[in-house]
Order: sequence, then structure tokens, then C-alpha cells
Amino acid sequence: MKQKNINKKLEKVCSRYSNEIKSIAHVGAHLGQEIDIYKKFDIKNIYLFEPQKSIFLKLQENTKNLPNVKLFNTALGSIEKKEFLNKASENDGASSSILEPALHKDLHEEIKFHEKEEIDLKRFDSFGIEDVNFLTIDVQGFELEVIKGFGEKIKKLDFIFTEINKDYVYKNNVLIQDLDSELNKHGFLRIKTYWDGYLPYGDAFYVRKRLLTKKYIAFSKISKKFFDSNINLLFLKIINYRKLIFKTKKYLNRFFRF
Repeated sequence: MKQKNINKKLEKVCSRYSNEIKSIAHVGAHLGQEIDIYKKFDIKNIYLFEPQKSIFLKLQENTKNLPNVKLFNTALGSIEKKEFLNKASENDGASSSILEPALHKDLHEEIKFHEKEEIDLKRFDSFGIEDVNFLTIDVQGFELEVIKGFGEKIKKLDFIFTEINKDYVYKNNVLIQDLDSELNKHGFLRIKTYWDGYLPYGDAFYVRKRLLTKKYIAFSKISKKFFDSNINLLFLKIINYRKLIFKTKKYLNRFFRF
């Protein structure tokens, strides 16, 4: 369900800015679940980065007939070295991260991290890719390191769709306010925020400020404060509670129906 919801948000922002998107880099591509979204738009090249070897083989199979899709079996960060990935044994390794799980263990007790896999960690600016202006990041708390690895290439980016955290879902993961601060320095503004219900993680969409009107920038700053506030968190909890009550009544009515 979470993947479906995220794909809807990603498709919406891609559609909104489809005329401005040149090529896309997707870091933490997993099985390529978002490729169908990217294919809907006239995108020159799609660069997919996935470090897990077994998952990468499946990704190769899923994209073998797509000539504009380029694959890289590596993780991205700010330092080039060998690294160890904490592998999630469930959900096809989608929760795997270079960072050790923290709150994740309490939020998703069904997902275990029993293995480590040695992977390559490289900087984006070491690949000589010049045409990317849309970046998608799905790296379980390692977002800031990915961004730092762009170096001067970050100047070529106009759009960033990324996971965000307001608490330590993984040990030492970047928090939303620090990610905002770093991207603001590079001329980006968070204009869309999608928290996963009342959970401490979600996704966000950043756009380079020069592409936005002054009115839109002012509105985004106000709405951002609301979506990050405790009031919004309470609102989401109420919605979630009402959904639970509704579903409970629905199932009880079915159960007692003769």
C-alpha cells in the first residue's frame, strides 16, 4: 500500500513538471517499481542505482528491453569506498540500509536485519553523467550523503523527490530540518510533504526556487510549517482513528449479518 501511495505522488509531480524534466537518476531503485511512471513522460535517459546484488539481477531482467534505462550496481554517497549494507530479510530487501535500524525495529517488528552485504559506495559526480535534472532518492535515511556526493553536479538538478524522516528510524539518519537546510543552501525549496500517516517518515518534493513564483514560494513556506507541525500530526491520528472505527464497524456488520 505504501508503494502505491508513493507512486501516485511521484507520478503527480512528474506530470506537473514533465516539460522541464530532462533525465532522471533514481538512487535506491530496488526492482524498478517506478519505471512505468517514468516511461509515461518524454524522458531522455533514466539512470538507476541499486547496490543489492540479488535485487540488481532482477532489476536487469525487469529493464532488459528498455534502451534508455542505464543500470549501476552501486550505492551513492559522499565518500567512495567499500561499505556494508544492513539487509532486510523481508519485503525483498526494500528496507535495507547502510545505516543500522533504530525505530524501524519497533515500527516494523516483522522485518528483521540478520545479514550484511558488502557493497560499493560511489559519488554521483564520478560517473560523468551530465543530463540529469530530476533526482529520486530512496535510501532509508542516507539521503544527505547521496546529495553531498553530487558535488558541483547538484547545480544541474531542478527537482528532488526523496524520503524524509522526523525521527531516527535508522541510526543517525538525516532529519527533515537538516535536509531542508542543506538543500536550501543549494537553492531548493520543499513544496510538497507527504507524511506516511502519523508515522515519523514520508516523502517530500523539492524544486529549485528560480522555477517558482514569489507567491508560490510564500504559500509553500506557510504550508510546510503546517505539515510539519504537531497539529497536523494530531489531525492525521484522528483520521487514522476514524478509519479504524469505520473498518471495525464494517467488519462487525458483515460478521453479524444473517
